Amino acid sequence: MAGEYNSTLALALRYAPQIGTPSDSPATVPTLATANAIFADAYNETRMGFRAARLTDAPTASTPAATVAAQIEAMLTSGYCLLSKGSVGQDAKATADDLIARARLLIAGLATNREAYISEGAAEEATRANPYVKSHQVDDADPNYDFTPGTGDREYAVNNIWPQDGDDL
Repeated sequence: MAGEYNSTLALALRYAPQIGTPSDSPATVPTLATANAIFADAYNETRMGFRAARLTDAPTASTPAATVAAQIEAMLTSGYCLLSKGSVGQDAKATADDLIARARLLIAGLATNREAYISEGAAEEATRANPYVKSHQVDDADPNYDFTPGTGDREYAVNNIWPQDGDDL
């Protein structure tokens, strides 16, 4: 399974040109099979970032959300492939760490900029209830109140159906 936001593995590796073109030859690191597995992992991590921000994981094409999704997936794919290769960049600094950190920063920004993405064509994920809905009887209840019937604060049933003052009826 390949990623969905970038149409090809080559596009997903745009931040790591030092990888070259992965093939099935054991001489290439990562191999084509490993690179495709990493590509699928990056796609799923990107999807989960959108879901965590309560945005649909299938943004409309040519929207800012689709562009950011492709960018995140490419950074994760490139970063993880560089980790797999064990590549060290300029000044002995790992480029992979920077790519993965930048992708995770973009994922965190999905929730922050959620309303902007929705106004620009991204669909809202509608799987949860409104977090502002609450019940005063449950949410603001006395924490020491015992709700168990017949014990503590609740009776099994209301006993005084007809109020009696002690006089005969």
